[in-house]
Amino acid sequence: MQQKNITKINAIPCEYKGRRYDCLQEAKFIIQIENSFSYIREPVRIYYDKATLMPTCTLGYNPPYYKPDLLIRGWNDHRAFLIEIKADEEKHSEKTIRNEKVARNYILQQGFDWEYKLILYSEIQSAMTKEQTIIFMRDVREAADLHAFKRRSEKLDRRFRKGEVSYKRKLTYFIDGREVTEAENNNFVKRAILPDSFD
Repeated sequence: MQQKNITKINAIPCEYKGRRYDCLQEAKFIIQIENSFSYIREPVRIYYDKATLMPTCTLGYNPPYYKPDLLIRGWNDHRAFLIEIKADEEKHSEKTIRNEKVARNYILQQGFDWEYKLILYSEIQSAMTKEQTIIFMRDVREAADLHAFKRRSEKLDRRFRKGEVSYKRKLTYFIDGREVTEAENNNFVKRAILPDSFD
């Protein structure tokens, strides 16, 4: 019973640096890696065949899909990881095992240099430093009502499109500590292509 309560608490959506995360542990993980990795949240939607767990392009029969939590790439070694964050008790669940197979098949099929990695809540929690915990407590805002959070985001989107407000500046991207555009970040994380300005 206690384990279910812990999972429920950690599954609270939250916001950190203007980005929405599905759970508190996801935000903690970002705090842990943000000074050495670039990342993309929910980088891909992988449609797959239920029987073979192979990715498919045939969408006519409404196939199931899987969206990994993050794609990260290290600033020093340029290694990339497709990340799934799960509660400890979900480690051996049928869904987690299936999603891992789908992700690995997708990586192989696409010829990416990514590695799939499952990260458990307990691993994230035990790796938190004192400084990271302070950042988490200070800067992460819970969005207990996800619908209210979405409405707030949609309202900002409408105001931004009308030119009433500019909030995109809050979403910053970094490679090796240098600020880059979203497109440069995505090229680096997905394909290990550094911006021209890094030459």
